[in-house]
Amino acid sequence: VIGTGEQNGRLDTSAKMLSGYYYRIEQIYQKLYARLLYPVCLIHGAALLPNAFLLVTSVSAYLSAVLTILLPLYILAFCAYSLHCYCVENENAQYARLLLAVPIAGKYFLKSEYSRYCRVLALMFGTGAPVSKCLQSGADVLKNRVLKDAVNRASFEVARGSNLTDAFRKSDEILPVIKEFIETGEMSGEIPESLEKAADILFEESEHHLDIALKIFPQIIYFAVAAYIAFVVISFYSGMFSQFGDIH
Repeated sequence: VIGTGEQNGRLDTSAKMLSGYYYRIEQIYQKLYARLLYPVCLIHGAALLPNAFLLVTSVSAYLSAVLTILLPLYILAFCAYSLHCYCVENENAQYARLLLAVPIAGKYFLKSEYSRYCRVLALMFGTGAPVSKCLQSGADVLKNRVLKDAVNRASFEVARGSNLTDAFRKSDEILPVIKEFIETGEMSGEIPESLEKAADILFEESEHHLDIALKIFPQIIYFAVAAYIAFVVISFYSGMFSQFGDIH
């Protein structure tokens, strides 16, 4: 984007668009950190505090009890993250479809990907780059194989001589809002502005889905932690009462 902007004498426009693009990404990361910090701390607290009484008898027993809970969670999180990175890097189509099919989170992935795509298209069109280069740069930022194939089909139609509106309308996987704003931009001659608006709309909708997911996920964690603490307390007192029964 910077290179194209420099070649076309629009470096200031390119830099301004890039700053807005990365600012929105930073906002998402900050929201994720803020919303997930407390549930993560709660999980560790649930593992550390209920077993604290074991410190009276044996530190090794305490560490063993804590690791019995946390170690499988660490392994599970590491394996899930590694699998995600592997499937994304290798553009696994089945995994891409699975991500899009996940309730609520799938809509977030769909709209955040297309928001990023529209944002990069707007950046590239705004620098005056050739259409083919704009479409290629937009496709390169997509991490989901299914969505990348959809926009690449539209790019192929453009290369064959079709206009942007007709090319994008032939792909069912591309969201209607993108098709509408591309048509509006092509008719008005303001494609970068139209794509920027489409990116803003999709970004706001993806944030809405992310907010829902971040409300549901902590509730699941709270319920699981409460159930675990209840299990530990009941097990402790049932064992203590059984010992009193044996004494009597």
